[in-house]
Amino acid sequence: MSGQAYNAALQWNIWNKVMLYGSYNRVAVRSGSISDIDYNGDNRTDAVYDENFSDNKGNTSAWSAGAGYRLFNNSFFSLTPYIGYTGNIQNLYIVDETGQFPTLNSTYQANWKGGFLKVISSVKIWRSLKASVDITYNQTNYNSQGDWNLIDEFKHPVSYRQVADGYGINTGAQLSYNIIRQLSVFAGFNYFNWETGNGTDTLYLASGENDKTQFNAAFRNGYQVSGGLKLTL
Repeated sequence: MSGQAYNAALQWNIWNKVMLYGSYNRVAVRSGSISDIDYNGDNRTDAVYDENFSDNKGNTSAWSAGAGYRLFNNSFFSLTPYIGYTGNIQNLYIVDETGQFPTLNSTYQANWKGGFLKVISSVKIWRSLKASVDITYNQTNYNSQGDWNLIDEFKHPVSYRQVADGYGINTGAQLSYNIIRQLSVFAGFNYFNWETGNGTDTLYLASGENDKTQFNAAFRNGYQVSGGLKLTL
């Protein structure tokens, strides 16, 4: 999937070396591709179904809030660790742009939430030019639900639910240049990789029966290129 991202972040020195942190990110999905393969054998053997679909709508969002303590802060170097709570939500769709399945509109909603540990550091390179890096470890609970809207054997609007525990790593790097003391322009790059362990997959059938199987894993990873203005108060 790909799309436009919108970000906002706040670091607030509320007292002495105590900091508050908050951020919000939202991506509007504009394009994507889905590969749907079913297997008759264990360990992905004996494929019995293989179709490709599209995703041209939906969104993802993420927020986090926490508190930290500024260990170092001078004109050349700063280092602040944070602890807090975060939530990541994906609202995704499966559609068919070829016209073969005109009523296909399946949905997948995933929610990752839990605590995080973050470290933000910056170093002065030259005059008004500064480099910043951050790394975040997230311990998360994963739950999702889907609606396979064209399968009559499944219940709707919730065809199944999946739950598992997992973790995520976020990293970022940024270059910023001060135009004036409180205003700077920046360019940045971020990468993330999240995954779960085994969990439970509960399938809801139209007959009223529920079928529970092992949920093997969920993965999400990606990158973001960003730029903009930064205001320091």
